[in-house]
Amino acid sequence: MKNAKFTVNLPARFQSEKNLAAVQKILDLDLEPIKFKLLQTEEHIKTLDELDLIEYQYKLFLICCAIAPEARIAPSHSIDMFWHAHIVDTSKYAKDCQDIFGSFLHHNPYFGMEATDGTAALNAAGETLLGLLKELAPAMSLGSGELQAAVCNPFAVCNPFAVCNPFAAVCNPFALCKPSLGDAYDRIQRPRPVRTGGIDYAVSLH
Repeated sequence: MKNAKFTVNLPARFQSEKNLAAVQKILDLDLEPIKFKLLQTEEHIKTLDELDLIEYQYKLFLICCAIAPEARIAPSHSIDMFWHAHIVDTSKYAKDCQDIFGSFLHHNPYFGMEATDGTAALNAAGETLLGLLKELAPAMSLGSGELQAAVCNPFAVCNPFAVCNPFAAVCNPFALCKPSLGDAYDRIQRPRPVRTGGIDYAVSLH
């Protein structure tokens, strides 16, 4: 899948100027350092080809958070793994969130565990994500079980409402808009996997 082209099909109802800008920013994210780390730490991942596909799925997940902020969605195990790896590079994740969403996209690890109807809510959140992914990437196989794993993982939950929360930054002592954010990002030397070329993304409007 080296130098593969992945397509995002954006339905007409999501084609606002704001959404189109967010989609392009997400597709332009440089996540090669994240994949470098995952290749070192996740023994079940053997090749960059596998990570290219997971990166695509993760970017689709971020797109869902951006274009449907009112939706409650739960990512698959693989997407969640990639999300965690992105989050722990704290300065990069904070900068990327600020660039895309204008605030910090939080991860809620307790959704599905905090109420008696948590499992049903988690199942519904997984199905909501699957429905959105089928629209954004109809060519992707969604019946293989991998993306459906979202409904089985009680620790993989996104709260997309965080992107609309003007108080989100108060949870971060290194508040997103402080000048030090750029300095913190620039101080880290991020290794990259060895590869020829990059990944080519395309956006298709319907």
